[in-house]
Amino acid sequence: MARAKKRTDGRYQKSVTVGLKDGKPIRKVVYGRTQKELDAAYVALKAELNGGADLTADTTVAELMEDYMRTEKSSLKRRAAESVKYAGAAACRHVGSIQARDLTVDDVEQMKKAMAETPVMFNRALLYLKGALRYGQKRGLVSRNVAELVPPIRHRAKEKRAFTPDEVTALREADLTPKERALIDILYYTGVRIGECLALTKADFDMRNGKLRINKSLEGETKTAAGVRSIPIAPPLAASLRAYLPTLTGDDALLFPNQKGGLLTVGNTYRRWDRLREKVFGSYAAEDITPHLFRHNYASDLYKAGVDLKSAQYLLGHTDVKTTLGIYTHFGEGDIDPAKLFDYYARK
Repeated sequence: MARAKKRTDGRYQKSVTVGLKDGKPIRKVVYGRTQKELDAAYVALKAELNGGADLTADTTVAELMEDYMRTEKSSLKRRAAESVKYAGAAACRHVGSIQARDLTVDDVEQMKKAMAETPVMFNRALLYLKGALRYGQKRGLVSRNVAELVPPIRHRAKEKRAFTPDEVTALREADLTPKERALIDILYYTGVRIGECLALTKADFDMRNGKLRINKSLEGETKTAAGVRSIPIAPPLAASLRAYLPTLTGDDALLFPNQKGGLLTVGNTYRRWDRLREKVFGSYAAEDITPHLFRHNYASDLYKAGVDLKSAQYLLGHTDVKTTLGIYTHFGEGDIDPAKLFDYYARK
């Protein structure tokens, strides 16, 4: 393991680079009476300096980011951790093989240029890279955080929208398996978050009383305490569920498990979603047709149905009514029903 030099007193020694200071290597010497003892001392030093990870001044950006995730982000909930890993993987595709100490501003700028078409992902990757390099500075592995010198990509957030009439028609007429139809209709008719949807079990559906109970997500708990709620099952959704639920064995069976019967990961979810989106909407489907668009569309439908703001807040599982207000606005002139206003005045 450690390349040794034998001393005049018979012991072995190894000089190990443990970091950088002012651009110069910091070294520490370990000793052992035998080569095996020297190797043990070397491993112990690495464990002390890097929490068990074998990080040195030659550590690559990918290795640094991996150790940063393991030591600094270990308390993240599952979905958040997977999202961070996804951003880290995006960064590693561009700069992962570079030694962390040799990473330059130009390297990060090149990554920015390569990811210009995906600004949100670049900004997430940049944020993760900044954190990893900051961690590397604490460890003495890098002398400066070059990612701090590269600004994120400024972009205008896409305007929130509901489905177009043609997209709604495609949703209803798509030739889907019972499982696929259940997934699409749950998202469309309940507005649940994708993490809540993928954690659903057969027992969460009270078909007799027409209620869907939301009390968990891929992360374990719902996003907030307000996420625990009961959502009415619309008749079209009930029909889809009656076709699919009987195929599941046991009340604790997941509706949408992975191949081993467990919970899906974020990565698997989006790979599957890309295939399903193309099957429903065709190969030219709008890129913003994501599971979250179904949630915005549900909010729009609640408005059009005349559901009051507080009820919409409950059904959407929002802690703050301002959040509901922010998305409860997918309407235009054609959605306004003067009869509702006239009926109110008549009853006043």
